[in-house]
Amino acid sequence: MKDAHYPFITNAGKTRFCFESVGKGKTVQKLVVYTLLTKDPPLYNLALGDSEDGNDFDDEVITNNGDMPKVIATVIRTLLKMLAKHQNASVYLAGNSRAKTRLYRIIINRKLAELKKYYEIYGVEDLEPEIYIPGKEYRAFIIKKLINVHDGNNKRQEC
Repeated sequence: MKDAHYPFITNAGKTRFCFESVGKGKTVQKLVVYTLLTKDPPLYNLALGDSEDGNDFDDEVITNNGDMPKVIATVIRTLLKMLAKHQNASVYLAGNSRAKTRLYRIIINRKLAELKKYYEIYGVEDLEPEIYIPGKEYRAFIIKKLINVHDGNNKRQEC
């Protein structure tokens, strides 16, 4: 994944990531938060939102800062870091609207060949996940790491 992305900082558990979205004459602080949904097997929910104070965030806001590809590339980088730390975990990804879920599907389709080298990707239509079928509409996605992925050398700072 060599797309341009924003630098970010994270907590020691790699479950909270902070970065700044820069575009259209404004800078917006973003948070990516992974929340544990189930312990056995470990399943985390991914949430992305805007934050004014670095703590609380709004995951329903539409920032429209003109830098969506770079924001998405950054979120993917956080996913790599999180799954490198939590080797046996899966991540649940669902938009809070049909448009956001469609956006996730488009991104997965664009990156599918590269993602499949390192991750199992599932689509969730009803309650049971199935192996992801490109182009099929799903209400959510689950991503699980297949093999070790180099997770880089970002400086560790608390977020």
